[in-house]
Amino acid sequence: MKRWVLFLAVLTLTPFARGQKNYATSSILSSGKWIKVATDQQGVFKVTGSFLNQAGFAYPISSSSIRLFGHGGAVLPESNSAQTVDDLTALQIEVVDGGDGVFEKDDYFLFYAPGTHQWVYNSSSQQFEYIKNPYTDIAYYFIEVGAVPGLRLAEKIISATPTATTNQFTEHFRFERDSFNFLNSGKEWYGETFGNEYPFSRTYQVATEGAIVGTRFDFTSEVVGRSFNNPNKLSVAINGNSLFQHTTPAAIGTLLEPIANVSRLTAKGTVDTSALAV
Repeated sequence: MKRWVLFLAVLTLTPFARGQKNYATSSILSSGKWIKVATDQQGVFKVTGSFLNQAGFAYPISSSSIRLFGHGGAVLPESNSAQTVDDLTALQIEVVDGGDGVFEKDDYFLFYAPGTHQWVYNSSSQQFEYIKNPYTDIAYYFIEVGAVPGLRLAEKIISATPTATTNQFTEHFRFERDSFNFLNSGKEWYGETFGNEYPFSRTYQVATEGAIVGTRFDFTSEVVGRSFNNPNKLSVAINGNSLFQHTTPAAIGTLLEPIANVSRLTAKGTVDTSALAV
């Protein structure tokens, strides 16, 4: 009896191209005198002349010589084809010095920091999406006082007459704690644990005041569950009013099943008090 053995060779040719990235010839930080400041929140921040002096910049300080650099703190894209900035970016600031051009101890400048975790509007879904930076909660900015004038916010004159007045706006709240990781590896982290040796219920104060009674809200919750034999069930309520119940199926013990199962649910409701507790 003859036996035939078939060898199948698969050859994959991958063309290589020289990188298309443009790199700065040198870092902006390679020369000059700099101080580094950090923020862990989104908002407008104030830097005074007294702070700059204590950091090592001697008086008199020319207001025009103050420069601010940074990236904002958002997570960098994972795609190699995405365009990213190689060096620090010069940012616009608002300088308040009394108009004399000299930055003294009680003078200050303002700058906006978007934060490391950001709400970004998705034009396709027409909703805001929360983009979390899994690597840091802190964004850093660099201040220089040098010979090159810094960028300033330009005043924009609005000549049109307002046609509407409003005293309310749409707010976004996000509660997320990176407390637990099933594999002790990777970017998938989860918050507090429920059941067994842990509490079976928890209350989270989302908003303490400001919510307008009678307005509508959209609420999204995501949980992850791991169990055997019986499914996991977790009920969610706002101000004591039930919204929905999460259910995650029990593990069946196969090799390729996920380590845990995820449930993500969304519901709409009406605000009944100025405070929101979940």
